[in-house]
Amino acid sequence: MDLEHVLSPLRVGSLTIRNRIATTAHMTGYAENGLVSDILVEYLTARARGGVGLLITEAGSVHPTYRPASYQLYRDDVGPGLARLAAAVHAEGAVLFGQANHGGAASPPLPDGRPAYSASDNDGLNGAPARAMTHAEIAEIQDAFVHAAQVMSDAGLDGCEVHGAHHYLVNHFLSSLYNRREDEYGGSFDNRLRFAAEILERMRAETRPGFVLGVRLSADIGPGGIDSEVMLAIGQALQERGLVDYVGFSLGGRTPEAFPLMTGGMERPAGYELPWNELPSRGLSLPTLVTGRYRTLEQADEAIASGAADLIGMTRAHIADPDLVRKTTSGQAARVRPCIGCNECQRSIITEGAIRCAVNPALPGAGTTGDLPFPIRRARRVTVVGGGPAGLEAARAAALAGHTVTLFEETDELGGVARRAARVMPNAAGMLDAIAWSEREVRGAGVDVRLGVGATVDAVLATSPDLVIAATGSVPKPGARQTARPGAAVAGAHLPHVMHSREVLGLTTVPAAAVVVDEIGEYEALGVSEMLVERGAQVTFVTPFASVGLRADATGRPSTALGRLRAHGRFTALPLSMVVAINGTAVDVEDLLGHTVSTHEAGLVVMVTRTAPSRPSWTARLGVPVEYVGDAVLPRSYRTAVLEGYVAATRIEELCGTEQGATSEARA
Repeated sequence: MDLEHVLSPLRVGSLTIRNRIATTAHMTGYAENGLVSDILVEYLTARARGGVGLLITEAGSVHPTYRPASYQLYRDDVGPGLARLAAAVHAEGAVLFGQANHGGAASPPLPDGRPAYSASDNDGLNGAPARAMTHAEIAEIQDAFVHAAQVMSDAGLDGCEVHGAHHYLVNHFLSSLYNRREDEYGGSFDNRLRFAAEILERMRAETRPGFVLGVRLSADIGPGGIDSEVMLAIGQALQERGLVDYVGFSLGGRTPEAFPLMTGGMERPAGYELPWNELPSRGLSLPTLVTGRYRTLEQADEAIASGAADLIGMTRAHIADPDLVRKTTSGQAARVRPCIGCNECQRSIITEGAIRCAVNPALPGAGTTGDLPFPIRRARRVTVVGGGPAGLEAARAAALAGHTVTLFEETDELGGVARRAARVMPNAAGMLDAIAWSEREVRGAGVDVRLGVGATVDAVLATSPDLVIAATGSVPKPGARQTARPGAAVAGAHLPHVMHSREVLGLTTVPAAAVVVDEIGEYEALGVSEMLVERGAQVTFVTPFASVGLRADATGRPSTALGRLRAHGRFTALPLSMVVAINGTAVDVEDLLGHTVSTHEAGLVVMVTRTAPSRPSWTARLGVPVEYVGDAVLPRSYRTAVLEGYVAATRIEELCGTEQGATSEARA
């Protein structure tokens, strides 16, 4: 495999990085009480051990007026943890930069209700107020940035990156969209640059010799913001003044054009940010770093060979598999667990406060594909019933731990409903990658895979199991019941053109008009709608939630899907609504607030509703412990299914000691 460009060393400032792969700064939520934790050290060190050349830590807060779920560089006791992290990463041969940041108008609200800081009076994240900083406050925050770099330098980190992107404070000073000051920190280009330039100038003077300095920039996109030419001008000005050793380019801020592109989903190709970042990247003589859903070393090598950049950020790819570089360079590229671009990592930071991954259940921690909590004391015979995401992960992890595993799947292929859905839903190919990887790993681990074989008492007992893991999935519920009135059946729900979303996956033709009823709020209903619209249907989208794809909003995928759907001109959304009656050609929809009823044409009604766990009664007659996982416990998400399969595999010896017929639900 010829990867000469991406695997070649790179000189950045006084340092040599062993290859051109970086993990860029990204919030993990693994810091504890504002300090570097053991889990954060383990997480970053695993990626260094896996072969990454440059790791940039998550953004550390430089001042008490910005309190993200990260470590706090203004604390007197933060240094020892950073030193421990640096030593661990260096021991694995990688380079470690920190990132210094102040959130400005994007800061979480402060407990005392003070307004956030910004270059000018700007509304911040979720409309929270931010006011223009005084000169005294500017000096205080600049001091805090410089102090942060000193802390990193003293702790043994190799460099510091100033975060000047993504709607944060430094970005607000750089951007004419947010900086409307009339003093020496606003107005002209040089004045808007002053805040960042003064920080970097003092960092250079007050850190140890050879300490690398960089800056991260991003395009705002949209009228009045930072575009490619402005990013180039900023980079050139900092380069000419000798203030930075490299520049990293990203994409996205809070403008409606930019925000959906900040973390591109599975519909985005590798290098999707280059139309904005290639011009400034090529225009600098300093080393540059770009990002944009790069998932393989081949993709990164191509970008570097073209001259588009010197370093490639592969952050989400290394959340999914920290051993990406090592596996690829050792001839095991097919064993790299693929990032599918679902952005579950982004959602979990927002909703749970820490990174989780749909395909990597071993997080938090190192999160390698070989992670198991403890070595087994005795190999067991394990039979897995069901070859969907939960069953595949249970079989993979159990075999990896050393158990003898048999997998029953009654259909002629593995992957379950997830595979069937990914085949027909537009922009969902990432799911197929994940399932294909799981299948390869299961077969490579020596699992006895029996396709097209229905599991029965006799068939299962013939495998002499010590434990049965039942990943038997779920089935659609009859009728068209909705959460707004859970006890009320919808008139006409029995009609043949009323289908559950799973049934729609097999349609070969679609009618001219369809109603999609979303009772879950995840991406599934959007995927079904896009499939119908692309096949020519006019879709009316009915949901009881206040917005379309509400529960998936933190992934960023609903907004991009809505953009595509609206572009077709055949999509209408009715939030805060429910279906009250269905006939052969139309659907009556009630507004949940005003209780008015409107009628909409529909030759097809798709119910995207929670399915019911499928638990075969024969499992109670096996006489061995049974552990239900995934949808068989309760239908939730792909991530949950994979996680529960993995957890069951790590608990096999414990589960073999449980009473016959015990289930995860019974123990809950």
